[in-house]
Amino acid sequence: MVTKDGEPIFLAIPFDESLLLGGLATTLATRLFDEEAISFGQAAKLAEMDSAEFMEILNRLKIPVARPRHGELEQELETFG
Repeated sequence: MVTKDGEPIFLAIPFDESLLLGGLATTLATRLFDEEAISFGQAAKLAEMDSAEFMEILNRLKIPVARPRHGELEQELETFG
């Protein structure tokens, strides 16, 4: 992403097979989600899919939906003790 005065003005996406097969919106959504630049809900909306459809796409691409932060799982397990 290229910015000017902190505002995005240009986005470069590598042209590859996933772009051809998935389409621009879906490819952009999955990449931005994978890079944690946007949330799951934002990505699904960008891809123009409901949550279940977008989750299936992520599953096929082996992109994890749940991404616990370091120590988060331990905290959850402790809470449920």
